[in-house]
Amino acid sequence: MFFIKTMKTSTCKLALTLGLLTINALPVSAEKIFDFSFDGNGLKEASGRGAIEALELTLLATDGKPKDVRSAPGTGVSGKPGDRAFDGTSATGMGKATAEGVTNRGPVAVADKATLALSSLSSYTISGWMRTNQPIESAARILVCTVVGKYNSILELRATPNAGGLTVDLSETSDTKEPKRKNSDLVYNYPDQWVFFAVTFTAMGETKTNVLEFYIGTLAEPTKLAGKRLFNGISGAETGVLAIGNLKNGQRPFQGLLDNIRIHGSTKDASGALTLAQLEELRNNDISGGAKNP
Repeated sequence: MFFIKTMKTSTCKLALTLGLLTINALPVSAEKIFDFSFDGNGLKEASGRGAIEALELTLLATDGKPKDVRSAPGTGVSGKPGDRAFDGTSATGMGKATAEGVTNRGPVAVADKATLALSSLSSYTISGWMRTNQPIESAARILVCTVVGKYNSILELRATPNAGGLTVDLSETSDTKEPKRKNSDLVYNYPDQWVFFAVTFTAMGETKTNVLEFYIGTLAEPTKLAGKRLFNGISGAETGVLAIGNLKNGQRPFQGLLDNIRIHGSTKDASGALTLAQLEELRNNDISGGAKNP
């Protein structure tokens, strides 16, 4: 076992104890940190399939009460029996409500403890699948890292305000009023189809330019770049609570299905930012319902 040392050259840190693990074709220094398949049953969703960090999410319904909010067996990405997904279709709307005085609410999967803070990582990748019968918009949250007792997030992956894109917000601390915000190309609208998404981050040092890349694929179309963005500075030095499908207070729901949400990372080098070929391997493996352990 080893403990990840704190580095000032990256973004949301995992102050975690990690075990050494070789993950399929990935470089030795790249680790699969979290992996949520949403294939189980009950009120908890555990990170599994070879992920090196144990973490449970509590599943909450639109009313904020614990409930199994997974979709029916066979409705996940692969379509195979037993393949389920996080189901946010019961939300009152997508993201932030547009009507004055109205707040959308929806299901959320929230971690039981604060564990996620990526500033120990030199590089990382967030990937998964989404499906909705409407445009992704209105800042609907896909994955969020929020510090306990604070309103602001230190990491957010969400829909753009306008239809069709993804946004990453990175904040140096939970008190940061203006996060570093980067948007993808507006290419993610595939109504009622499974869409593969990925965001990779590579820290190039305190005084250099950091790299953020967006990717997209579908069941029929291979993975491709959906935008490359550069920015300066560091962020995410605090440890936060992971939430999937919404803010942890339930007020920015993703009204649709989410599946196979993973975070890969490396403390040593850029290998935590998975390559196009490695992302394509993830996409193909999920479609086939294969080893589910890349």
